[in-house]
Amino acid sequence: MFMKKIDFKLNKKKIFIIGGVVLALIILIVGLVILVPKFTYSQEKELTKELKDLGKSFYEDYYYNGLAKTDEEKIEFVSRYKDLGIKVSLSNAARVKVNETDEILKKFVNKKTGEECDADSSMITIFPKEPYGVKDYSINVNLVCGFEKETTTTTQKEVQVESNKTSEKTSEKENDKTTKKAQ
Repeated sequence: MFMKKIDFKLNKKKIFIIGGVVLALIILIVGLVILVPKFTYSQEKELTKELKDLGKSFYEDYYYNGLAKTDEEKIEFVSRYKDLGIKVSLSNAARVKVNETDEILKKFVNKKTGEECDADSSMITIFPKEPYGVKDYSINVNLVCGFEKETTTTTQKEVQVESNKTSEKTSEKENDKTTKKAQ
């Protein structure tokens, strides 16, 4: 059989084109990997970040600077709360920004359910860290805005069922005692 010899030599122009296409695909893939998480919207994450930023502003701009006159006194005071934490409600943290309090609180609404965040139960807990400077801390956030409603509802139903079972058993025991006393 007769076979043609195929020449696989590529000229420089073709190499640059193939290299450019491969480079463009790599850039596109990396760009998508970086940008896709930014487009996945989570209001709970957004409000958590918003509350954390509010806690940061509260601690750094208001609380820490108003503690005491000297740095040693500030360090001594905040070091007491390293394990317990400094708990601040959403309503108290929002009051620090006097002219913006209402606008801040209006942001904290669960758009899915329309439920406003509970300004007294939504909390920021600030844990001072060594060396206890103005920026030496961590923040935990607890939002009460109805995001956890599905699990809470299930838990309440379970508690109600357990409560009903307990009251039924108690009623049965009381009936048995009453019957024995009557006999």
